[in-house]
Amino acid sequence: MNLLRKLLLERKGRRPPFLKAPLNAPGASLREQLDEKVDSFAMGLVSGPAALLAATGLIPLLKSITSLFILYTVVLAVWLGWLLFKGRKLLEEIRTTRLGYLGEVLVGQELERTRLRGCSVYHDIIDDKPKFNIDHVLIGEVGVMVFETKARSKPLKGDVSIKYQDGHLLFPNGYKSTNELNQAKRNGKHIQKLLLQLINDSNKASLRKFTAKNPVPLETCLVFPGWHADYQSAFGSGVNLSNDKMLFNFVSSQCAQHQRLSQKEAADLNEVFDKYLRSKKEHLIEV
Repeated sequence: MNLLRKLLLERKGRRPPFLKAPLNAPGASLREQLDEKVDSFAMGLVSGPAALLAATGLIPLLKSITSLFILYTVVLAVWLGWLLFKGRKLLEEIRTTRLGYLGEVLVGQELERTRLRGCSVYHDIIDDKPKFNIDHVLIGEVGVMVFETKARSKPLKGDVSIKYQDGHLLFPNGYKSTNELNQAKRNGKHIQKLLLQLINDSNKASLRKFTAKNPVPLETCLVFPGWHADYQSAFGSGVNLSNDKMLFNFVSSQCAQHQRLSQKEAADLNEVFDKYLRSKKEHLIEV
């Protein structure tokens, strides 16, 4: 695969001008999934007419018009069957993936504003073993904040609020769930473990005080774009609740109230995390 990429993308005697690999944009992995699903759906749509057109090349070999009719019927039946089952499922996956992608972009754009508060923001942090992604990570003197975006369609009318109650999230239709809370907590633990590993591998004296018993200060937050998130109901739950409109003010208030890292600690932590993320993308600028 690397050899094929070199043959297709590189020019003899030339090299990419970039000195460091790019970081991921918000929703980068979902965008790739969306493109793949759209391509698959488009291929499925054109495959039927293409097969019918190709079948016309067999006309000289057929002994009767009945044989041609049977051939066309079989091809058309297979194509319609694909549209009915696989195509319909794929279209629903496209809608869901697109919703998630737009949600991550919207939340990512709001978090970018927190750079005005001295924070650094990283998007779409991907782990290969096991393969999963963390939507957004913010690092600053406020500490580390891990954000999980949950883009859900909502009813046209009626209650659109989400709140924390008795250890689970309560949605307007009475649906209760702990999956989102558990995922946010897992993501926080994963980032905390990763940061500790990066700190141990670095030579940053300012970060040596952080250990397994004294981890980097970290908070997690679930963000539901477009919904009314009852953030007060989640106080003390271990996971914050927000929506896209409240997000900048939420982070700003945290920055104003808490200084969990010194300026030096925040800068060094950003440096090791940034270096780690870019190292995973170095294949994009390899000679």
